[in-house]
Amino acid sequence: MKKSGDIQTLLGTRSGSLWLGLGAAGGGAIRLNDVGGVEVYTVKDGLAHDEVHALVEDRQGALWAATSGGVSRFDRSRNRWVTLRGVPDLDVRDLFVARDGAIWMRTLSGDVVRYWNDGDAPQTYLENPPSTVAPEGSVNFEWQGRDRWFSARTDLEYASRIDDEPWSEFSDRHRASFASLSDGKHTFEVRARDVDLNIEMAAVVHPFVVETPIWKQSWFVGLMIALLGTIFWQTRRILIRDKALAEANARLQELDQLKTDFFSNVSHELRTPMTAIKGYVDNMLDGIAGDVTERQERYLNRVKSNADRLTRLINDLLDLSRIDRGRTDLLQLNMSPIQLNDVVHEAVDGLRPLADAAGLKLVYQGEDNLAMADRDRVIQMVTNLAGNAIKFTESGGEVRVSVRSDGTGFIQTVVKDTGKGIPAEDLSKIFDRFHQVKGTMGGTGLGLPITKELADLHGGEVWAESEMGHGSTFTFTIPEAKMG
Repeated sequence: MKKSGDIQTLLGTRSGSLWLGLGAAGGGAIRLNDVGGVEVYTVKDGLAHDEVHALVEDRQGALWAATSGGVSRFDRSRNRWVTLRGVPDLDVRDLFVARDGAIWMRTLSGDVVRYWNDGDAPQTYLENPPSTVAPEGSVNFEWQGRDRWFSARTDLEYASRIDDEPWSEFSDRHRASFASLSDGKHTFEVRARDVDLNIEMAAVVHPFVVETPIWKQSWFVGLMIALLGTIFWQTRRILIRDKALAEANARLQELDQLKTDFFSNVSHELRTPMTAIKGYVDNMLDGIAGDVTERQERYLNRVKSNADRLTRLINDLLDLSRIDRGRTDLLQLNMSPIQLNDVVHEAVDGLRPLADAAGLKLVYQGEDNLAMADRDRVIQMVTNLAGNAIKFTESGGEVRVSVRSDGTGFIQTVVKDTGKGIPAEDLSKIFDRFHQVKGTMGGTGLGLPITKELADLHGGEVWAESEMGHGSTFTFTIPEAKMG
């Protein structure tokens, strides 16, 4: 780039740049860097005047220019010239910077002028600095500066630091941000510098504290130690308790198995003599031992009835022992198409003597339905449900048994009585083995759980509905037989 004006001065700096000062108006200062680049500076770039007569580099590496309008200093951080305010607008032709910082100038008229920086440095003011900072440790500081000349904002530069770290480079920025500071005490410092290189001697010092996070505070640490200790001891107690429970459970399982084996063995032992007793009674009723009187026949029928009842109980015990052992396959369901109406009717008829003895009305109502079921097990389920209904219905009451299709491929057998009803707290437990409703007398608690198991084996279900004072209704379902 060609500039008008003659070369008045030539300077090679320690940084490797070559500066030219042009004397004619519009010339300015030209910098040639070590890579061949050319930069031109004029009054638009801060020079006091475009006529540059001398260029000097002082001991600190600062570059000074003597111009027809005063003295200027080059600000490397902003890449522009700054005119000294304390120097009159003299036509300076030569320039010398002494060791003590004084600037000697020779003017066009031949006068020698000495300039000494008055050292009146600018001052910095922090704007609303925080005294405490949140535990995450992020903080911002903003500031402003002022000198006695009330210089423009851009004519002051600032350096800052935190916790005695190295000072930052001077720049015109008015803000500093820090993140992830550790908890505890910190110190922020900032100082200003004016265009005359006067540096604020006493930097603004602002102490602040980053709050300690909860998890590092002593009370929280103590709480965590106490909590962990509590968890440890509670865990230890639980492990000890679980071990004791496991041992107790193993013992209970062993006892339960002994009970199941006992019931099974006793049932088998009782079945043989009971079969013999029933055989002898049948023979006597048939007159094999001679004619029996009406009174003897009545007594023998009672013996037979109780023997049949005891046989059913023995069979229930055997079934229960099989269920306890998980051997439901030993319940031996002989599935075949049956007329459920006829089978249920037969079971009801077998209970009429019991109902008559209790002074109850036993009613049956059914419709023909072909079911896929085990005939003997159906009789067993009806006998269990209807027998319970007769047992727990007061004299003068009624037990009604009915058979009907539910329209979904299953047949319902319903046993409804006019007894006292079952309390709500017992209703969900009545199918548990050995469970007895409070306030009732007698019963083994075997019939209902066996009925539930048999209903499940048939692919159906059983449930109970009851309201105190209004009797109970038991229903079990078995699938219809598929034809074709």
